Amino acid sequence: MSIPVMVQTSLPKDLILRLQAKSEMPAVEGLAGILSRILDDHDKAFPNQNKRVVLSMPVHPEPKVFTTQRGFELPVGLELFAEYGGKHLKAKVTTGGIEYKGRTYEVSPSAFAAKKDCGASDTAASTNGWKFWMFKKDGRAQFIDVLRPPVGR
Repeated sequence: MSIPVMVQTSLPKDLILRLQAKSEMPAVEGLAGILSRILDDHDKAFPNQNKRVVLSMPVHPEPKVFTTQRGFELPVGLELFAEYGGKHLKAKVTTGGIEYKGRTYEVSPSAFAAKKDCGASDTAASTNGWKFWMFKKDGRAQFIDVLRPPVGR
């Protein structure tokens, strides 16, 4: 039985830039998506290679928050929704980002993907995800933007 493990690591900026250069839309695909695609391509090119991996680093419990690329935090498990183009859209905060229709994104790229899914053009789909996704608190809908600390603090 395979047990999923979340491993966090720090990468040098030059390596992150090299990885992002491997994608036409790095902000939408995200680092995990880019790495998964590169590894899938590698597995296709070398199908007989041993795929056994041994983690030699300490494994920590999964984080209770998703930390965005800019350092803002969203609680894992938070159910999100939005209304766009007459459709009710749903997403969820995971340790890797905002999961929408089985794919995980950063905040604004998740809103872009949701709008594109509703048929919006690239220009119309470009949006601030913090003012697109909402959650319910005390029975009232609020934009996730209220979860960000005010600028200047």
